[in-house]
Amino acid sequence: MEVLMRSVWRMGFLLALLTQAKATHNAFDETAVKKLCNLATSLQNAAGVATKKLVILADAAQAAEATRTKLLIEALTTKDNGTALLFAAAAVQVDSCARSTTAKLKEHIPKALAATTKASMGAGALTSFVEMLHNMTDASNRKCISSGAGTATRLLQDPTKQGCPAYSIESPADVTGFNAAHIKATGFTEFAASTISLIFTGDNNCGFLKGGGGTAKTDLWGGAATAIIGGLIDITGDSGNSAAAAVKKADDIANNFGPTGTLNTMAKKLMQAIATINSIQEPTCPAAEEQQLDHLLNPENLKPHLTTTLKGLKRQAKGKEEQQITALINKVAGKNSEQATQLKAKLSKTNGKTLENENPVLKPLSQLGGDEGLAVALLHAISEVKTAAAPVASCDEPDKGVLDAAAEKQIKDCSTKEEAECKGECVLVEGVCAPKKKGEGENEEKLGKLHLLAEESNKENARRKMVANGKEKSAKIIIFS
Repeated sequence: MEVLMRSVWRMGFLLALLTQAKATHNAFDETAVKKLCNLATSLQNAAGVATKKLVILADAAQAAEATRTKLLIEALTTKDNGTALLFAAAAVQVDSCARSTTAKLKEHIPKALAATTKASMGAGALTSFVEMLHNMTDASNRKCISSGAGTATRLLQDPTKQGCPAYSIESPADVTGFNAAHIKATGFTEFAASTISLIFTGDNNCGFLKGGGGTAKTDLWGGAATAIIGGLIDITGDSGNSAAAAVKKADDIANNFGPTGTLNTMAKKLMQAIATINSIQEPTCPAAEEQQLDHLLNPENLKPHLTTTLKGLKRQAKGKEEQQITALINKVAGKNSEQATQLKAKLSKTNGKTLENENPVLKPLSQLGGDEGLAVALLHAISEVKTAAAPVASCDEPDKGVLDAAAEKQIKDCSTKEEAECKGECVLVEGVCAPKKKGEGENEEKLGKLHLLAEESNKENARRKMVANGKEKSAKIIIFS
């Protein structure tokens, strides 16, 4: 009897071991797993959204530099002072745009790098979690991702269809914003303001959630909830099929993408990264040259800098500033409703100097070969600005220096004469021979040889200056701020 009892006990113990070995636990729902993958993909795309926004800023800064150079070439090479003032004012305006855009790039690049790193870490953690469940699943016994009672996921042979992103990418995704189907202004679209279960209750063919609070080495989880992926998911093991796995509150956690309240959950931290990327500012000017010129050459946008220019030149009549600026714009662009178009057309006809085979040639600005060619043309335009020629004395007015020298000579001549010889242009004054005084307003004949001598001297000086200067034009002086 004792032997029989021992045999029964041994069989029972063996059965218990076999039963424990075959005990099964809850599986993960295929639909819920796909939601995790959707979120992972959208988080990884944060790099693409940030890149697109930063590239727009960089394009605007580059376009502003090229536009500024073209405007300055026009201002330096035109023969009309009004045109020079107008295009110089536009160049000042686009320069402020370039500075503003560059400042935004410096501000947002480090923020974007930190935000995309955070989002990518979240994407990688979710992808790794799904990959682990997928690789634990087979078509027979281990159904850790289940699509039906006792059925392994239909996506077992093609895990990419679960929607998770690849670990390695060659370049960021070409996207302009976050997919609202997965990320919206208040949180993560496919989850909720309460916990969302990841468990498929109709299938318990997976050992991953084995636990329940025991201390056995074979227990994977304790009896209390354990947070994973930075606290995004809670897992509670069980010895049977009552295990739990759920995504914590992931909606109604943000306002306009910015997390509300204390930043105390992974879901909120991921939303903060998304809000940072969305906050990358647009440039203050368009990212393309044509659109920039439309903006810059709009008369209303030109007026502030033209006002500054005219004040600097002291050419503003108080109370008539608006009329003066309007008159200047009308003179350069024509009095019509398409003034910006007319100014763009004028700029398109401007030529810049470049070198071909060591020979200078003029070409339209659009044919100068980009930034480097424009820079060379600007250098030539600046180098050809001449120093203003000194004003030539008028031939109608005697040169004071010549008159003084002639008068001094006549004083000397008269002073050497005796009383009997003091005649003609000399006269006795208190017994001394001195030059005869000339009355104001007397005609050229009355001025005599002194005036004629000064006049001839002035003519000769003028002739010499003309020869020295040749046909050079005086400099165009452009003043702007």
